[in-house]
Amino acid sequence: MAITYGDNRKKNDSQVEVFDAVIVCNGNCSIPNYPMIDNEKEFGGLVIHSIRYRRPELFAGLKVAVLGASHSGMDISHDISKHAKKVYLCHRSSKLPTLLPDNVIEKTPGFKRFTSSSIILDDNDVIQIDAVIYCTGFKYDFSFLPEGILEVGQNGVVCNLYKYILPRQYSTIFFMGLMRLYILFFPYGDHDASYIKAMLEGSVDIPAYNERIAVIDDDSKRPWLYNSHWEWDKELASIAGNFEPFQPSLKKIRDHVLEVKAKDFSKFRLDAFKITESDSFEIL
Repeated sequence: MAITYGDNRKKNDSQVEVFDAVIVCNGNCSIPNYPMIDNEKEFGGLVIHSIRYRRPELFAGLKVAVLGASHSGMDISHDISKHAKKVYLCHRSSKLPTLLPDNVIEKTPGFKRFTSSSIILDDNDVIQIDAVIYCTGFKYDFSFLPEGILEVGQNGVVCNLYKYILPRQYSTIFFMGLMRLYILFFPYGDHDASYIKAMLEGSVDIPAYNERIAVIDDDSKRPWLYNSHWEWDKELASIAGNFEPFQPSLKKIRDHVLEVKAKDFSKFRLDAFKITESDSFEIL
């Protein structure tokens, strides 16, 4: 496979080289998905995406609106609540069943438009704020690839890769980290890498074109339920044969974390869990 590459910091730096295989590892959490909110430029406060969030102390004494109540929205709201004056957790989903910190106020309407010092919600409620954090996820960027290798379907999910790793029409280009399940991202990336390694070394046969088409079609019809990602990892491990699937202790920890967050997120502490050597965990 011929690859044209270069240092984008240098003008006209470009060279072509032929490789036996290429592994694409640009991920799915590097290009922020910015919502288009009317009059954003008129707002005089701070507006950032969660990708730029680093320290909660930056929001000390401020009134902050967080847009989005998935994992990053919930975690960031909780984190900055220890320093901010008020946190407005805004989203368009159903009302959260959990308890939130006292200074976190849930608003189920989303953003409608900005003013110079406030955000107007979909129900025309006006919130005076000092800062906004968009927790609105990420989007793919495959602009460096030739057309036709990948297809991005509904909800921004890549839909034409065998096991979300191998294109149907190529056997020398592989992708890592494209599975969009709520899973242990880094361990799963390691399992992706192990499977790719097995195919490159020849210990696992690269499926023929027709087999890839059939598997891609079957996987596209799978109902992704609460525990689907654990079964998916077991399947991948059984095919690759060079790594063990996730240990039961990881599922226990994840299930307990979700249970605590669902009941009373105001008391949730990431440092409250201790993994022991006996495939179990303790609550400190």
